[in-house]
Amino acid sequence: MTFAPPAGAPWRVWADYVWGRIRRKVLVVRPAPVVLQKGAMLKLAVKPASGAPTDAPIFAQVSGLDTSATNFWIRPAPNLLVTRKLPPGRRLTLRAFQFDSNGSAWFSPVVSLTASAGQTNELFVELKPGVGVHGRLHDTVARPVRQGRVVAHVWPSGEQPQSSPPEWHTWATVRDDGAFELSSLPEGQLEIVALCDGFVSTNGPGQFPGMHYPQKHALGTNDLTLTIGMEPTACLEVQVSDDQGRPLKDARVSTWPNVRYGEWAAVILGSDCYRTTDFFRQAGAKDRFQEWWRQQPAMFQGTSTVSGLAVILNLPVEAREFTVDHPRFALPAAPDGSGRKSRQASLTLQPGRTNRVAVRLEPLGQSPITHY
Repeated sequence: MTFAPPAGAPWRVWADYVWGRIRRKVLVVRPAPVVLQKGAMLKLAVKPASGAPTDAPIFAQVSGLDTSATNFWIRPAPNLLVTRKLPPGRRLTLRAFQFDSNGSAWFSPVVSLTASAGQTNELFVELKPGVGVHGRLHDTVARPVRQGRVVAHVWPSGEQPQSSPPEWHTWATVRDDGAFELSSLPEGQLEIVALCDGFVSTNGPGQFPGMHYPQKHALGTNDLTLTIGMEPTACLEVQVSDDQGRPLKDARVSTWPNVRYGEWAAVILGSDCYRTTDFFRQAGAKDRFQEWWRQQPAMFQGTSTVSGLAVILNLPVEAREFTVDHPRFALPAAPDGSGRKSRQASLTLQPGRTNRVAVRLEPLGQSPITHY
């Protein structure tokens, strides 16, 4: 179990966490000496007459490795990949894929291998067309649907997300009539989440009540048709005042509801709108995505007006806390239950309604937290 703040938490939250680790002397771990080993060599080829594209480059994902890097593979011949960078003696999982002239992906099954150093490891795979997901949001959502999007993540069946197996991620906008389509997905365990004005997909199975979870479906060799269950989101109004009780303008109220994939990876709900396809087909796509990820505006925040009112829309009920940032004021420090203090306010949301909270700030620096 980890007690680290969730993805997207404000810097003050992370400052509390890091200082707590320093005090407990668990921040710095002395690593073992690095011993370089010669990488194992792998030749990966597509079986002839498998029906896959014959003139398109082949790609592959390997568990725990960034195989989208341009220098990981070499392509000495059509339908052949070679690398000398596999870690030897370790169980790896691998998936090969190609794109046809229409941009549709063909996938191999996820296979397991343990490469041996000092010898050539050969692997022959068969590719099959990816499958599609044709869906709609439940009629609970009034039409026309506004600002709708679905995000999907596919894990290989039988593999643990903690092992970083080959995974696939994509997203699509939702049409006004509530319909959407996701194309060219590999077989596996599909996790899907949807968000639009006023609604979020109903919670899937999961262990942590403070997280939102995707709905899960088995994705086989045939297209899947589904209806995503939806539930109302909440609106949060925060009345912000200064230490004298006067309305405070330009206070930024933030919260960070997370969606958790595979009981392993968590991100801000609805923020992960990217496609694995782009990382392999477009040069520099991963670098551009990482820059966009750093620069994208926060989704769940509001700034107080002259009346001191800040509004945040479309919150899932799993949002449990918020922070307030201002150039001259801060939330009073309060115990967080772990023997430390933080500047966060607790929150309990009711779906489908406006939830109102009032906070009174104090001058910045009035009561510093000593572990900052």
